[in-house]
Amino acid sequence: MYVGDLKLPGMHYVAFVRSPYAHERIGEIDTAAAVSLAGVVAVVTGEAATIGSTPANVNAMMDALKPRGVRHLDMPLTPENVWQAIHTNGTAAN
Repeated sequence: MYVGDLKLPGMHYVAFVRSPYAHERIGEIDTAAAVSLAGVVAVVTGEAATIGSTPANVNAMMDALKPRGVRHLDMPLTPENVWQAIHTNGTAAN
């Protein structure tokens, strides 16, 4: 079995879209079309790492982690905090 063959209840998928231009400055990213698609849980841009997690991102992360027993996530949603929540079922505090 391969990781790509796994299908778990409540599982979400991720897709990455990259710029076709190597050294361009990006003025803005219009996410309206992506957000309006059926089944889309969250749209995350590079700004998410600099401005903190929006409530929609936090809700999407909580929905994805509930099957693993996570009931609370400490802010900010850093990879370390998410990893800790997964391995302690959301009961660890900072």
